[in-house]
Amino acid sequence: MQAALTVLGRREEAPGPSLDLRNTDLRGAYLHKAQLSFGILEGVHLQGATLSYAQLDSARLEDAQLQGANLYQTQLLKAHLDRAQLQKTHLLATKLQYATLYETQLQEAILEHVDLRHAGLYHTQLQGATLLNTRLDSAGITESEWRGAECDAQTTWPDWFDWRAAGVRLRDD
Repeated sequence: MQAALTVLGRREEAPGPSLDLRNTDLRGAYLHKAQLSFGILEGVHLQGATLSYAQLDSARLEDAQLQGANLYQTQLLKAHLDRAQLQKTHLLATKLQYATLYETQLQEAILEHVDLRHAGLYHTQLQGATLLNTRLDSAGITESEWRGAECDAQTTWPDWFDWRAAGVRLRDD
C-alpha cells in the first residue's frame, strides 16, 4: 500500500479527474512531498501520517481525520478543511491562505508560523491551541471558540478582533 501511495503522491498535476481517496484509511502513511493538490480526500483517515512538504492546494479534506499528522511546511492554499479533526496536531510553517475551516477541530493544536490570511475559521474550535508567530490578520474568525488558547507577541490578529476578550492569553516566554 505504501508503494502505491508513493507513486500516487509523486504524480504531476495534469488535466483530468482529481485523485479520489475519499474515506480511505491512510493512518500512518508516509506522504512526504506528495502532490495531492485538487485531490478528493473527504473523510480520509490520516491520523499520524507524514504530510511534510506535501502539496494539498485546493484539496477537499472535509471531515478528514488528521490528529497527530505531521504538517510541517504543508501547502494547503484554498483547501477545504470543513469539520476536519486536527486536535493536538502540530502545524509548523503550514500555508492555509484562503482555506476554509468551518467547524474544524483544532483543540490543543500547535500552530507555529502558520499563515491563515484570508482563511475562514467560522465556528472553529481552538480551545487550548497555541498560536506562535501565526498570521490571522485578515482571517475570518467569527463565532470560533478560543477559550484557553495562547498566542505570542508575534501573532497577528484582525484589527477588529479582540483576542483577549475572546479568552486568548499572551504566552509568557
